[in-house]
Amino acid sequence: MSANMEEGNMRRKSLDEAAKHVVRSIRIPLAVALLAFTIVVAGAISIPLGVLSFKGADQSIDDVTHVLRTRLVGEFESSVRNLLSKCLSAADDTRSSFVVNKYMRGYLTNNNLPLDTYEQEFLTSFIQRAERYQSTMGIAVAMGNPGNLPEQYFVSSAGGFGKRCHWTGNATGFECLTGLWLVNNSMPYDPKINMMAFGPPGAPPVWELQAAEKPKVVPVNGVWAPGMFITLGGKLLGGKQCAHYTWARNPPPASGFGSDWDIEYSSVYSIDVISEYLAGMIATPNTRMALIESNGDIMATNKAGAQYNEKKDGSAKLDTCTDPVLKAAGKEILSRYKTYTDTPATLSEVFKSEQNGNVFLDFVRLQDETKLDMIAVLAVPEDDLLAVMKKSRKTAAITVSVIASLMILLAGVASYLFTLPLKRLTNVMVAVGSRRSCSSVRNAAISSSLYSIFFCLLK
Repeated sequence: MSANMEEGNMRRKSLDEAAKHVVRSIRIPLAVALLAFTIVVAGAISIPLGVLSFKGADQSIDDVTHVLRTRLVGEFESSVRNLLSKCLSAADDTRSSFVVNKYMRGYLTNNNLPLDTYEQEFLTSFIQRAERYQSTMGIAVAMGNPGNLPEQYFVSSAGGFGKRCHWTGNATGFECLTGLWLVNNSMPYDPKINMMAFGPPGAPPVWELQAAEKPKVVPVNGVWAPGMFITLGGKLLGGKQCAHYTWARNPPPASGFGSDWDIEYSSVYSIDVISEYLAGMIATPNTRMALIESNGDIMATNKAGAQYNEKKDGSAKLDTCTDPVLKAAGKEILSRYKTYTDTPATLSEVFKSEQNGNVFLDFVRLQDETKLDMIAVLAVPEDDLLAVMKKSRKTAAITVSVIASLMILLAGVASYLFTLPLKRLTNVMVAVGSRRSCSSVRNAAISSSLYSIFFCLLK
C-alpha cells in the first residue's frame, strides 16, 4: 500500500511539473488573451461584411446611375413631345375656329377671296390662340386656280409681334410688313387691331418658309418645318413651325400625302418655352440637356445661351457650341456616326472628355410621320453625377472605421476591468500560499492538473 501511495505521489508530482512547464511556455496575461480574441472575432465578422458592403455599394451606384439616366432621358423625351404637340393642337384649333369656317364658305365660292375681308376677326382669333398655346399663329391661302399658289399670310404672336403678308396680284408677289400688333380699345366691345410696322416691305414672313421652299407634297396629318431663330424687336427668338392643310376644292389624297392644298393653318411654337422647362430638370450642377435638329442645330437647352452661335444671331451647332459638356457630346456623336442624321434611335454610352473626364451620354431621336426629326441629348460628367454618392460612401467608410476603433478600445477596457478582480484574487491566494507550490492544491475537488494550470495562469 505504501508503494501505491508513493507511486501516486510521484505521478502527481510528474503532472505538476508538466503543468508548470506548460504554464511557463504559454504564460499570457488574460486581458491580452481576451482582447486578441475579441479582435479576431470582430475582424472575422466585420471584414467580409465590409468587403461585400463596398462591392454592393459599387453595384448599387451603377444601378442607380443607369436608372437615373434612363429616367431623365425618358422624361426629357415625353416632355418635349407633349410640349411640341401644342403646335399641332394650335393649328387644329385655328382650323376649327368660327372665323375660318366663315371665310371658307366664301372661299369655296370665290377662290380669290382676300383674307382682308375678315381681317379684324382673324387677328383677334389669332392673338387669343397665340396667348393660349404660346405660339405664333398663321394662315396661308392658295389664291387663284389650282397649280398657281400665290399665298397670303396673317401671323401674330402672344407678345404682339407679327407679320402681315399681302398678295399684290402682280409680278412682285408679296408685300410683307413686320411689326407690332396694337390693340385699340377706345371703342367698347369693338377693339381695333392695327400694325405698327418696323420692317421694310418685302421682308420674308416671320419663321415661315418661302413659297419656293415649301414642300410640294405634304402629309395629310400635318408637317413640321426645321426650327430657326429670328431677331424680332431686337430679341432673338426661336421657333419651330408646324402646319395642317385643307384640300377645299379637291378631296384629300388617299395616300396620306398630297399637293395642291388650298389652306395652310400654321403655328410656330416658341422653343424658348422648352428651354425654360429644361432649366428646371437639372439633376446635377453640370447636367446638360439639348434639343437639336437632325442637322445639329441646338434649338433648346437647359444651359442659358448655349443654343446661340458666337454672333448671337442664330443657332449654334452642338459640336461647336460654347458649353464644354455639350460640345464634347457633339464631337463624340460625330466621331461615332459622322453626321447627326445617321444616329440610331437611342444611345447610352460613356465617353472620355479631355476637360470633364468620363461623361455619360444618352440620346433619343424624336421622329414621327409628320416629318418631326429632332434629337434629345443628355450629357452628364461622371464625377458630377457620382459626387454625392462618393461623398456618402466616404462618410460611411469613416464612420465604420471610427466605430470599429471605439469597439476595439472598449473591448480592451472591458477585458482589463474583467480580469482586474481575478488578478487581485490571485495575489491574495499567492500571499496566503506563498510557501506552497502549485502542486499543494492537489487535494481540491477538481482535477489537480487543470486547477494548477488555471491557478498558475492567474499568477
